[in-house]
Amino acid sequence: MAGFLTLLKGFNWIRVALIAGIAVSIFGLGYMYASQKHAEHAADVQKEITAAVVAKEKQLRAEFDVRLAAEGEARLSLQNDLTGIREHRDSLIESIRNAQLTKPVGEINIEGCMEMDGESDVQIVIANPFGADFVSLWNDASRGRVSGADPDTETD
Repeated sequence: MAGFLTLLKGFNWIRVALIAGIAVSIFGLGYMYASQKHAEHAADVQKEITAAVVAKEKQLRAEFDVRLAAEGEARLSLQNDLTGIREHRDSLIESIRNAQLTKPVGEINIEGCMEMDGESDVQIVIANPFGADFVSLWNDASRGRVSGADPDTETD
């Protein structure tokens, strides 16, 4: 141990402290440089994330605008269809009010008549009481057309 103490007395402690200080300074500078690089990398990553979010938002906004335009066109088309259907309904209602849908009793052709057994006052009559106005109105309502639009395609 005495040899160790002599060895310690022979060192120049100022040089050792200076070397240790330089080593700590180099380590500290390296640590600060690494922290700076890590912060720069984190900032770059954050910029990329922000750019990706902005691009995705623009894409979604464009898709939304396309859908909004398509829905607006569909809404307008449906509104036009609804207007046409209402006009057709109103014309059919007016045709029902103005038309004579059944034939007068004298014009009905009786196709068959059956009497019930035992009851002479009950008769079952097979006949078509509907007139040409009813047939025309029926055909117009089933085809979605206004009365008189295309009389050639009507059936009796």
